[in-house]
Amino acid sequence: MNQSVIPAMDVFQKIEVVNHIAGNTRRGNWADAQKQAHMTVVEMRELVEALEKRDATKLRDAYCDLIVFAVGGLFRIGSEANMDMHAVTDSLLTRFDRTMEDAVKTQEKYNILAVETEVRTTVVNGTNYFVVVSAKDQIGNNGEHYTAGKFLKSYQYSNPTLQQLSGDVVEQLEASSGVPSTHSYQITADKI
Repeated sequence: MNQSVIPAMDVFQKIEVVNHIAGNTRRGNWADAQKQAHMTVVEMRELVEALEKRDATKLRDAYCDLIVFAVGGLFRIGSEANMDMHAVTDSLLTRFDRTMEDAVKTQEKYNILAVETEVRTTVVNGTNYFVVVSAKDQIGNNGEHYTAGKFLKSYQYSNPTLQQLSGDVVEQLEASSGVPSTHSYQITADKI
């Protein structure tokens, strides 16, 4: 077995090293982002294949590969993946209400959209969370599809606050914005 020569580091650092070894750089251009997105779609197809075959080992591998390619994509456009993930997961936590009164206000938000909801209660580390979910597969009057069981955004939800990319990365992205795409993306929910 080929043993790793990489010292102990977190997953984000290891993914950065993998990208360096593969010759992927933190250049910040749209062509690299498109290539990484294409590879992520390929990995998504492998995940679907593993699901269809009911192969748990390949499924686990595919999920991890998706994370590697997604984090690699952030690396390649010059973003700090760890900071971005913290911002996004902090935002995701604002989807959940802490009191039943707040959950009722969230339900009212979705009632206006003609979306039937239900509230699930969860306790994590001694903290109560009231999770408003779509009660069934449905389309709201806003045209959005709500899958049964999907947890919905609290009325108090706040979008992630991502740090600005550095000035040189923004310049590189802008300079490469006219580069035509070499990949076509025709993956839709009904094909997954």
